[in-house]
Amino acid sequence: MNDPLEGNFEGIGIEFRIQDDTVVVVQPIGGGPSERLGIRAGDRIVKVDSSLIAGIGINNSQVVKKLKGPIGTTVDIEILRKGSKELIDFSIKRDKIPFYSLEANYMLNDSIAYIKVSRFAKTTYSEFMEAIDELRVKGMKKLILDLRNNSGGL
Repeated sequence: MNDPLEGNFEGIGIEFRIQDDTVVVVQPIGGGPSERLGIRAGDRIVKVDSSLIAGIGINNSQVVKKLKGPIGTTVDIEILRKGSKELIDFSIKRDKIPFYSLEANYMLNDSIAYIKVSRFAKTTYSEFMEAIDELRVKGMKKLILDLRNNSGGL
């Protein structure tokens, strides 16, 4: 629960939910090892390190325990992907997973910039100030700060 507030954690880099007693990838986290390997939203994780996890009543904390771990360690998963009859094997090297607060920052025109802040974490201030500095160099005189759907945080 606190990982998004800290700004990072170590693991394979997915958001998941348990649906019909199966772990379903909601989305891979941008910049994480799962995204780099091609894991997709909707993929169903059936096995972790050769152990069946689908259809056994697994809960969120058990899934996290199996997937998170120290940087550099490897976890093998097998997924069922829509449209595929066979399980797809992935060997994922755990890494530091960033949780960025800023979803977007760019110039709308010569003087107006746009920044979208999706959550507030320990890293939000430094991310925001870095974006402001970059946008000022590009000519920012006015700023649209988008906080719509911000989930909160620190």
